[in-house]
Amino acid sequence: MDENNYQVHHLTYLKNRNVWEYPDEFLVTLCKQCHAKEHGITPPSSGWTYMDFDDLGEMSGECEKCHTSIRYQHHLFHPDWGVLTVGKLCADNLTRTDIASKKEKEVKSYANRLKKFIVSNRWESITDCEGITSYKIRQDKYNIWVKKELNEYDVWEYYVWIRFIVSPKNSFHKKDFWSEWYVGKKRFESLDEAKTHVFRIINSGVLDKHVKEVLLPKHYKMIEKFEETLRRL
Repeated sequence: MDENNYQVHHLTYLKNRNVWEYPDEFLVTLCKQCHAKEHGITPPSSGWTYMDFDDLGEMSGECEKCHTSIRYQHHLFHPDWGVLTVGKLCADNLTRTDIASKKEKEVKSYANRLKKFIVSNRWESITDCEGITSYKIRQDKYNIWVKKELNEYDVWEYYVWIRFIVSPKNSFHKKDFWSEWYVGKKRFESLDEAKTHVFRIINSGVLDKHVKEVLLPKHYKMIEKFEETLRRL
């Protein structure tokens, strides 16, 4: 808790009393923002710094500047006021920037791309001889399967298999080839959750980074060992 953000508010004023001589029952502790509101002081119109934002998922928030309903809460800071939570338009106006607008545009674009990925007709469903359906998709250099199995509590869980295209690094392979399958450790309660995970790790670059730094070195090391064994035969 920031003690510097709290002030003493006088509920009423008494004649011939200094402000520090009031009994406790005439005093209440308020944050700077609430104290300013009690005295009819409005937030400064400039000097605000953009901090961060939250997505409430629905129009359940309220802009503290214009009091309209908002879904995306943008948090601003002013050294003479503290934190103010507002909507996109007020955030852009107070900061003299378009940071809030760009943030919301990015979030909405991501949500739309995620939705399209989940329902894409590129997902192919395949049912095995036991009646269990898996889903696969080719995304750039990745071949991805979402499979499901019963866990120890007899509850169905989804998990991800991934393999990727490897470019030859030595004489053993003459052209690009598919890696072995890698099984993800995470388990998901629904198919959509598993697909969302696939989209996130691809879109964020996490999968590219893991393949480059961890999986590719393993592959090349395995191939080098195999070639060394062939040379000794």
